[in-house]
Amino acid sequence: ASDGACAARAAATVADVAAGVDLNMGCPKPFSAGQGMGQALLKDPARAASIVKELRRTLPETVAVSCKIRMLGDADEPDEAATADLVRALEAAGAACVAVHCRYAGDDPPKTPARQDETRSLFETLRNEHVAFRERCPLLANGDYYSPDAVATACSGDGRADGVLVARPALLDPSAIFRTDADRKAREDVLKEYLNLADRYDTHYKNAKYVVMEMLV
Repeated sequence: ASDGACAARAAATVADVAAGVDLNMGCPKPFSAGQGMGQALLKDPARAASIVKELRRTLPETVAVSCKIRMLGDADEPDEAATADLVRALEAAGAACVAVHCRYAGDDPPKTPARQDETRSLFETLRNEHVAFRERCPLLANGDYYSPDAVATACSGDGRADGVLVARPALLDPSAIFRTDADRKAREDVLKEYLNLADRYDTHYKNAKYVVMEMLV
């Protein structure tokens, strides 16, 4: 959504069946950013916070409001301070948790590796300076966590994440991201199980094809 009223209307349609609503400010796709949504919201923190505030105002307390962002700045001029300001503004507006994709708006996954160290620095700064991020607003990391060991590392030590979001790693091999090497299923078995589930739940063929191609890469 590009404004609070639109977001509130959309969220209301699922409020009775959803445990939470997420505002994704990390999507770089033209259909999203070109309409003032997705990562376009990173350029307008006040509007982003107003959307969160309106969602929190209109949704039942049982429905959490969360956000996902990318880091502000770029590889040549990272701006941790601006990113921290945005995270604080989103929390103050009512976000129950904030996820940070470990890339800048101009980065192109998987071509650009995730900048996980920069996210750890951001999380450490936020926790040191603001009690909200120590007690009530989890900070989540996203970007190139391909194994249980990688997830465990992200969630430990200074600058740790309270949790990790995975997208492409789960598409590539959902058995690998959630299991140790000793417990992993064979790729062929994972593919068969996915196709059976896709058929059972009438998954659109284009989506099923995309997931299968990701597994086969």
